[in-house]
Formats: sequence, C-alpha cells, structure tokens
Amino acid sequence: MSRHITIVEVGPRDGLQNEPTVFAPAVRAEFVQKLEDAGARRIETVSFVHPKYVPQMAGAEEVMALLPPRPGHSRIGLVLNGRGYDRALETSVDEVNVSLSVTDGFGLKNQGLSVDDQVTMLGDIVARRHNAAGRAGAAPSLSATLSCVWGCPFEGEVSV
Repeated sequence: MSRHITIVEVGPRDGLQNEPTVFAPAVRAEFVQKLEDAGARRIETVSFVHPKYVPQMAGAEEVMALLPPRPGHSRIGLVLNGRGYDRALETSVDEVNVSLSVTDGFGLKNQGLSVDDQVTMLGDIVARRHNAAGRAGAAPSLSATLSCVWGCPFEGEVSV
C-alpha cells in the first residue's frame, strides 16, 4: 500500500485574513503563483466570504481570474455557506472546501449557523453538486473541514 502526505498551503487565505493590511487581488494572485513556483501543489487560494466580515478576502473572483491555468496544481476556494458555494462555482477553482465548526459557539460567531444548520447547509451543497453531475463543465471537487475539534475559543474544550 502506498502512503503519502498531502500538504495544503493556506497562506493566501488563512495567513492573510488576519493581517491588518488588505492586499489587492493582483498581489494575492502573485503570491499564489510564487507559492506554486516554490513547489506548492494544493493551495487554499481564496475565501468566498462577504467582504464586510473579512475585508482581506474581498475580490476572490478577481484573484481567480488573474491566475492562469496550472496543470498539476489545485487552487481551493473556502466557502461557509450556499452563497459562497455559488460564487466559487463562477470561478476557476479546482476544489471547494466547506468549513464547518463542531461547536455552536464558533459556528454562530463565524457563520451565523448552529452545528445542525451547518450540517444541513453541507447536505444542501452536496445534493446540489450531485444533481449537477454530468452537466456541461466539470464541477470542482468538494471537501469539508471541521474546525474547533481540539478546542473552541468560545466554548473551551470540545468533547469527543
């Protein structure tokens, strides 16, 4: 059996979203290209969140439009809800990553959704993707990430 580790570079998304400086889409696209030139093959490139909440991620569509296709590389767009998923589908992202929190405290603060509502939202996105399968144009792959599994800044320790 072959075993391997895949590293996903999250600097263009997670690394920049907490910085006080808001970088222009062209600068962010150049950052992604430099990471790819350095050998990163899977990069969480953008986040499709409302710029009111995370101004550093504004212009996700522009970032993706500035990036020429790069075979053998995967550019990932983070989404928190169905609207973000719709936005991601309008771009050239290779993967869509749906983020879910395992606590109501973080889910409500980060997405305005309880854990149960997040699970429903993911189910809706999965169903939409499944129903669109086979139509013209390949849909990006879909993954889900669970956050706060080791602890929550609002609820503390998270039980197994």
